[in-house]
Amino acid sequence: MRSTYSPGAVALMTTLVWVGAASRGADPAPPTRAPPARVRLVVVIVVDQFRADYLTRFESLFGADGFLRPGFARFTQAYFRHGTTSTGPGHATISTGAPPSVHGIVGNEWYRRADGVRVYCVDDEHCAPLGPESSRQTAEQRRDEGAHGSSPANLIGTTLGDQLKLATGRRARVWGVALKDRAAVLLGGKLADGAIWWDSQTGAFVSSSYYFSELPGWLAQLNEQRIADRFYGARWERCLPESIYAQYARADDAPYERGPSVHLSNTFPKVIGGEQSRSETDDSRKVVLPPDYYEALSATPFANELVFDVVRRLIEAEDLGVARGNSAADGAAPDLVVIGLSANDAVGHLFGPFSHEVLDMAVRTDRQIGEFLNWLDRRVGLEHCLVAVTADHGAGLESEYAQELRLGGGRVEPKKLIEDVEAALTQRCGPAGGGRHYVLGLKAPWLYLDSVLMVEKEIAGPEAARVAASALAHLGSIPRPGIGAAYPGDLPYLREAALADPIAACALYSAYEGRSGDVYVHLAPFWAFSTQAAEHSSANSYDRHVPILLSGPGVKPARYSQEVDVCDLAVTLAALLEIEPPVNAAGRVLNQALLETAPR
Repeated sequence: MRSTYSPGAVALMTTLVWVGAASRGADPAPPTRAPPARVRLVVVIVVDQFRADYLTRFESLFGADGFLRPGFARFTQAYFRHGTTSTGPGHATISTGAPPSVHGIVGNEWYRRADGVRVYCVDDEHCAPLGPESSRQTAEQRRDEGAHGSSPANLIGTTLGDQLKLATGRRARVWGVALKDRAAVLLGGKLADGAIWWDSQTGAFVSSSYYFSELPGWLAQLNEQRIADRFYGARWERCLPESIYAQYARADDAPYERGPSVHLSNTFPKVIGGEQSRSETDDSRKVVLPPDYYEALSATPFANELVFDVVRRLIEAEDLGVARGNSAADGAAPDLVVIGLSANDAVGHLFGPFSHEVLDMAVRTDRQIGEFLNWLDRRVGLEHCLVAVTADHGAGLESEYAQELRLGGGRVEPKKLIEDVEAALTQRCGPAGGGRHYVLGLKAPWLYLDSVLMVEKEIAGPEAARVAASALAHLGSIPRPGIGAAYPGDLPYLREAALADPIAACALYSAYEGRSGDVYVHLAPFWAFSTQAAEHSSANSYDRHVPILLSGPGVKPARYSQEVDVCDLAVTLAALLEIEPPVNAAGRVLNQALLETAPR
């Protein structure tokens, strides 16, 4: 696809990248590294909504096999440069080494400017869902029924997995597994052999016809076993003594926790599901689980266990990380598995980063990763594995908790914002008429206007955006509480503003022409749009700050405190594999964590 950037925009972004790299002390040239043939398997684990401070705040509670495993290089000051800190953009940046302004995933959803249709980031009308029920139908039949599948068609450029496929003549196998489709799909890339995610309506792991004509046999067998149903009636209890939680978390059962919204209690223990009910079928008796069971399960540590179950079966069934073929070239092609642990995000939204639940989830995630790496060591040998752990975004404090701590904060009502923008544009242009509205919607942090209506009203897009931005940022002549800034989304404005304003730079890196909105809305610290306990999607540091852990051949274990960019991860993994980085990657090689070796 043709780039949407003008030469001036590319020059500005290149300048910002080089300035950022220079401030982080980039080495002028990478050292010679260990031969990549030693690597048989690359594993990238993305923990959804995992703040960087979880690694330091909970460090004394972790074991020796997970986050604190001795072989890890730990980067404690890794930041996303963009301000659209949500799942889709974050996973795409991890896999491509580029910001949304380049890879085009500007949010989990956006509005198509030509007709105002809402677009989901991995929705693809040219493919169809593929699961236990739909697998008995043809792709054409499913498309006729209007069911769209998920694919990376909206992603611009290549991912680490795509480059690995290209570099190895497609001998390398690339797979993505996650609870969320957007995590599995965007991490894997366009050339992935498969992407698998969880259907919270049926409890099955599914995919789309982009990857398969039918689900792999091993996955169909897992679905037949209904592996998710084993947690029905399970109790999620604290894994540490209750007295420890009070040292690290606020009081349990705060009034702003949202456990009941997904049928979970706000206190421990949490029972997943209720009493089983049975119904007769023609030929058997089967357990019929309540429809809300899977929704509750997806917000517990048991959901991450399901993901690791599938990953283990995938590695075994597909012989990933195992030398194959009769030639040296065959054995030299490493495989890649990208894993999305999405349940952490659900828990964070419901209970907040200083809750008992998030603390417990972090400790359990540490143990789950440790158990998986121990299994991987037995299966493949960690000396043959490159392993990276990071997160797609962080999260802010619950607004109410921030107020209790006298840090400010509050809730911004989106409906009120939209009403005020409508009023301002009506005053400027006259009534929209015909039941239409000037505002298409708010997909935080982007506000979208009806561009077709603007043409009819003979108001230029940039002018309409400035009217809307002013209405968002002010109540008359008074600054609106909770809105830190509102930037018109046209690229010339953002390019100029980004030279002096770091938040405007975050907005610029979030903007992709034709997909991003008309106004970038920056929330003040500890303010949120949603009614969930905790939220993200802002340019504030707590949303952009995540950990990066890296281990394997050629990696020098240590703790590194210099600031790095999350875009650096894909570039560094490519350097360790001695392959081309993703085509639009904007990161640099993290040379400080790489071992130097004698030339081969």
